[in-house]
Amino acid sequence: MSELIDVFKRFDEDATKCVLIAQEETRRSGHAIVGPAQLFLGLSLVERSQSRNILEGRGIRGSAIRRKIMDLLGLGEGHVPVEIPFNDEAKDLIRRAAATAQEKGCETIGTEHLLSALINTSDKHADQIVQELSISRTDLEQDLEKVFAS
Repeated sequence: MSELIDVFKRFDEDATKCVLIAQEETRRSGHAIVGPAQLFLGLSLVERSQSRNILEGRGIRGSAIRRKIMDLLGLGEGHVPVEIPFNDEAKDLIRRAAATAQEKGCETIGTEHLLSALINTSDKHADQIVQELSISRTDLEQDLEKVFAS
């Protein structure tokens, strides 16, 4: 877990907001653990962030992602710990975002790095959301490459 704490210290303001939104959305739905699907929702809801700009540019809205999460997971049991932990897939996504940032020569980790890791995840819920919303991973990767090149 200390490895993730070191990664979180490198998050920029928007990436931090993404995590906080993902935790709040998890809490609201009565679930007790954050997964990649909730991080996906967080990425779509951080105002003026790189990830939201990319997603909205492709017609992907947070409300649609939220509906798909509810369809897939429903409401939780309601007992939510104060500190909501991440499942293994979400932890792996965060580690991959850090590796992407490092590959791109960035000292901080932004929402664009999280989105890059997300579109390459093998998490079944995030993958199902991508499929059901007809999201083109190729298009998102092209959009991200433009961001990384600038």
